[in-house]
Amino acid sequence: MLIDALLWFYWIRELFNTRPETTESVLRFLLLLFFALGLALSFPFYFYFFKKAPDFTNLRLLYRRCLKWGFYLSFGTVFLFGLRAFHALTILNVVLFLVLYVAIFHQIRGRG
Repeated sequence: MLIDALLWFYWIRELFNTRPETTESVLRFLLLLFFALGLALSFPFYFYFFKKAPDFTNLRLLYRRCLKWGFYLSFGTVFLFGLRAFHALTILNVVLFLVLYVAIFHQIRGRG
């Protein structure tokens, strides 16, 4: 949680102190958002899966599964923000992204 709080701090600092004039600053902003949002979303998933898990469950594997879903949702959100930031948010790109997103969902759904 401490790492997630630090990532949110750096993201907020980046939000208020950096102008989105260069590609590097936009990518740094989106990368910070990806990691901060991915870690933040993994906590609610952890509490949900922990409640449903049987006794004597390996909590490390349980949290890794929650990280997977947190970063999956974070990828979808940040990718759409990235398309918008680079003025590439068109119907065609959104449809292609949704195809990719569903394909990734089918890939990670069956794994641990």
